[in-house]
Amino acid sequence: MREWIYGVGRPKGNEDIHIARYERHNRELMEYFKDRGEQRVVLRLTAGEGWTKLCPFLNERIPGVSFPRANIASEKQNLPWSKN
Repeated sequence: MREWIYGVGRPKGNEDIHIARYERHNRELMEYFKDRGEQRVVLRLTAGEGWTKLCPFLNERIPGVSFPRANIASEKQNLPWSKN
């Protein structure tokens, strides 16, 4: 699947290719939805956006639980294998 999407199978050693494809994909999405703002929501998860931006877009109530987050950089820095 990675070869089909990125042209290379392994991310390690090919980070530039993967990052470029990711950024191109985001640009393509923004271009596609540029005139359809009511049909898109952009969440800046690293800036803390979550339920308060997502739920009104979906016309749903904000749940009484924290917005799910995983792979938070500040938490990863505390993992034993992330220390140099």
